[in-house]
Amino acid sequence: MLIIEDKIDWEKVMSAPRYAGGHEEVMDSMFGDNAEVISTYHDHDWSGEIAWAYKFPTGEVAIMTDYYGSCSGCDSWEDCCDEEAHNMIIGLCGSAKIFKNTAEAKEWCASIAPTEVPMDFPWRSAQYLFKGEK
Repeated sequence: MLIIEDKIDWEKVMSAPRYAGGHEEVMDSMFGDNAEVISTYHDHDWSGEIAWAYKFPTGEVAIMTDYYGSCSGCDSWEDCCDEEAHNMIIGLCGSAKIFKNTAEAKEWCASIAPTEVPMDFPWRSAQYLFKGEK
C-alpha cells in the first residue's frame, strides 16, 4: 500500500516559493523524482482551486486538491514558516485520494458532479483533471 507521505521530497518542496496564489510550485515539487505529475488544473483566478494528479512508479495515482487566496490574509502559503508549510504538506497528503491506476483515477474524476460545492466536497476541482483524455 502506497504511503505518499513517505514519498515527499522535503528538500524540494520546502524550498518552493511560498506566496498567495503560488501553489503550482509547491504542488509541482511535492514528490520530486518520486512521482510524475500527470495532470494539473489551476483556475488562474485571484482566488480559487487547484488539483494535481501524481503517478508513482508502482502505478498508483494520487490526486490532491487545494484552495488559494490572493493576499496574505486569505492564503495560508503566503510567507508561512517552515513548520506551517510542513503541516500543510502533510495535510495535503493526508487528504489525497489514492487509486490503483490511472484509469481508476480518471473514472473517479469524471464522476464528480459539476454542481459540487468546494466547501462540501473538497475534491471538486479534480473534475477538471484529465479533461479531453480517454
